[in-house]
Amino acid sequence: MTNNADINVEIIKNHNIKKTITQSINLTSSFDDFVNNIRTIQENVNAELTKIVEQEKLEITLQDEDIQGLEDSDEDFPSYTTKRKLASKKSKKKIKK
Repeated sequence: MTNNADINVEIIKNHNIKKTITQSINLTSSFDDFVNNIRTIQENVNAELTKIVEQEKLEITLQDEDIQGLEDSDEDFPSYTTKRKLASKKSKKKIKK
């Protein structure tokens, strides 16, 4: 029987695997070592998530720059009415004397 195990973490978005992180841990080590290994995995996952988010922000920014100057006028968007009132308008009720 082996005393090692692999922990695989897949970062998935929209059914696409963005990143796979694998780390081997020793199951016979102390509990403190096990917890430290889990924390290391968590830090690695957080770092990869940050990288993915920053990369997506850059891609969105680049797309916005490509579209700049091609904005539609407000006439193209239908106007919608809503029954929901803003909190600031609710507080301005008339007080009868």
